[in-house]
Amino acid sequence: MLITVIGGGWSGCHLACELADEGHQIVLLERGSRIFDGTSGNFGIRLHRGPHYPRSKATRMHCQKNFDRFRNKYRDLVVDHEFSIYANGTVDSQNFPSKVSDETFHQVCREIPGYKELELGAYNFSEMGCAYDLEEPSVAIGARARSHFIEKLNKAGVQVITNATVTDIKQFAVSSLSQPNIAVNFQHKPNADADATTTTLLSHVAINCTGFQSFVPEAVAQKSSPVHFEYTYQACLALKFRDTAPTSNKPMSFICMDGWFPCLMPAIADNEDTNGPQKDYILTHGAYTILGSWDTPEKAQSALDKTLADKEIEAKIREPAESEMCRFWPEFSNRFKYEGWYGSVLAKPKCPTEFRTSFTFEHQGVIHVFPGKVTNVLDAQDEVFTLLKTRGTSSPSIIKEEDSRFVASGVFGEGRMELRKSATSQERTTSNLRTLAAIVGA
Repeated sequence: MLITVIGGGWSGCHLACELADEGHQIVLLERGSRIFDGTSGNFGIRLHRGPHYPRSKATRMHCQKNFDRFRNKYRDLVVDHEFSIYANGTVDSQNFPSKVSDETFHQVCREIPGYKELELGAYNFSEMGCAYDLEEPSVAIGARARSHFIEKLNKAGVQVITNATVTDIKQFAVSSLSQPNIAVNFQHKPNADADATTTTLLSHVAINCTGFQSFVPEAVAQKSSPVHFEYTYQACLALKFRDTAPTSNKPMSFICMDGWFPCLMPAIADNEDTNGPQKDYILTHGAYTILGSWDTPEKAQSALDKTLADKEIEAKIREPAESEMCRFWPEFSNRFKYEGWYGSVLAKPKCPTEFRTSFTFEHQGVIHVFPGKVTNVLDAQDEVFTLLKTRGTSSPSIIKEEDSRFVASGVFGEGRMELRKSATSQERTTSNLRTLAAIVGA
């Protein structure tokens, strides 16, 4: 089949390669000047085992299911840690207790093979009920990931077109399934001096891997639709820190749960010496680095573009986030030095369990991949393959309702009930955060 994949991040590049290996003719369209230049290429990525989502069993299940498979497939990009700390805090930055009990957190962490419960006093940790060291590595970003996929895409025979802005995707009637019935129109501007040209790609299938930031079906917003769920776009900051006294060549991570707590993770960056110690890290915090949620990616991006000055970010976001990190790990301020910040817009479901697993569905001939954890590219692959193999047929493995199709045993098929739960305005969910508004009084 002729397949157009839109978006050159983790989901788009992985699917393009896998589909090409199956014999399909693939064109990958990326609106930027290079692949892996958005969230996939800039934000630190952990190879999640699941404890970051103690209230979403579905998210944990899919993280655990795909862990070994992803690690084996992308062993060149997986970076093992010296240690990966998960701790259950006593109270968060807003003086709320953790959303899960120590008993529940014990159970969640003990789902992971090889878990190691830590003696808090021996590590100079404070204000937490329990802590574990878990085998949870990171995944390389930046140049390392980009180079890997450029080689992989070339070897698979995928045609990659960068600086390609897709303007619309249209389905039209044909007399046979063997005929392409999807028109993908895009503008191509190879460089700043060149004139933009408009091109139409005829495809049997289009796959939307834009992070759900373009071409979202109107049906998603309709409560009666089979693919309805509530989602939002969050403007997120990453605070850059430098480890001035690494204790190993391997990186580390420190995550406190569950609520408005800090999270420190490595960013395996473009300029990192792969033979030396990991020094680049990002710090995020539930209450401070998520600026807020908006109903369109453009509004969220505008919040990032017009956000606070560096001095305000340091005073009103960095300082309280760093102070919170030191509350649980006092050594942090002596070892890590602040170096700046950057931001990104992320699409997230609005359900109260903080469901964070990627899911896939087809609507009017276009397959949509909602972003999640990096291991979920394997779920997307399995479900896309199933949707393609059952195209034009009736199959018990597929739920077909109105103009939509999805895999019955897939993430969306099994997770619809959780996804459709609505968070009230009073619940402590990230979709209710209004950090930027609170700071500027807007």
